[in-house]
Amino acid sequence: MQPINQNLLLFNAQEQRPIVPVEKKQWSKANYRYVFQVDEDFYHETHNLALRQGNARWRRVTDEIAVLQASPMEWIKPLLGKFKGSFKNSGSKAYGARKAVSDVVCKTTLSSTGTLATLNWQMTQGKDSKLFEVLCVISYDPSLGTLVMQYQTSTGVTMKGFLPSYQNGKLLWERSGDTPAGRLYELCLFDVSNENVFRHVISKRTLDGIPQVDAENEVILLNRVTD
Repeated sequence: MQPINQNLLLFNAQEQRPIVPVEKKQWSKANYRYVFQVDEDFYHETHNLALRQGNARWRRVTDEIAVLQASPMEWIKPLLGKFKGSFKNSGSKAYGARKAVSDVVCKTTLSSTGTLATLNWQMTQGKDSKLFEVLCVISYDPSLGTLVMQYQTSTGVTMKGFLPSYQNGKLLWERSGDTPAGRLYELCLFDVSNENVFRHVISKRTLDGIPQVDAENEVILLNRVTD
């Protein structure tokens, strides 16, 4: 085994034999290699780094149950705190949201372990102040190697998603779930590249496979506030 860089180790196998406690087996020639990476509380193994095939992950063996390190949660640190704003809501059949001017309060907090974030989205809709609410939990999934989200709305929608792309405070979520109106799929951008502004953009939305054109590229701008 030899180091490739600070994070990767290269293992070249030249001989191998079965591990049998009773009888001894002869060594046979082998010709394969692994690339190992230790990432916080997990080992990562890649059979072929170029083709990105054969990926596997194992939990590090410890005497106690380890709490995941909080470093992946650094990506959402700019989102922590409270944001407020208003926008012209185009309405949503899937979410049961009204077509009306909506006032939004979004508050995100980090758990005491630093490994879970809770996002609460409260939206007051129209002149009668009808309230629409979302409660979302964000965490790191080692099997996917990225952040995941799960949320429930006050209108009976349950969604799950993951973070396929992150760059400079811009988090692109791919999420889907069942709603009273059908199967919902979304690409949603959380842009907090400016730490004082939360830019929420639905770049794609389909309901039972049908594009929801009115919702696409809908931008909600929220400004950071202090209590």
